[in-house]
Amino acid sequence: MATARKKKFVLQGGYSNIDGWHSKMILINRANKDNNVLMKFYSDTDGKVLILKKKETLKPFEIRGIELNFEELKDHFGKIDLKSDDMLDGSVATMKGNDSIIDFRLSRPDVICC
Repeated sequence: MATARKKKFVLQGGYSNIDGWHSKMILINRANKDNNVLMKFYSDTDGKVLILKKKETLKPFEIRGIELNFEELKDHFGKIDLKSDDMLDGSVATMKGNDSIIDFRLSRPDVICC
């Protein structure tokens, strides 16, 4: 008898590292156990050109800030896809100097709001 695969928890968002802007992602593990997170960064918003894959493991209820200043993301903007083993929450703050901050909550593609 085959065992069913556990459905992954999915979040999506965007980042921008162009024209003096830079992004920082905040991830919050909502689970009471370690949570493996696979992050995929795409160039442009169509999500067709994968430029970076990165894995992180968050401790129970950990809040982690991740500067999105990886060399592969330099001079790019685009889409972020996150898949985790369990409940995850987060946002991406895109900043330009100290004057401009745009904060986007990472959203679940299977939940329609408003």
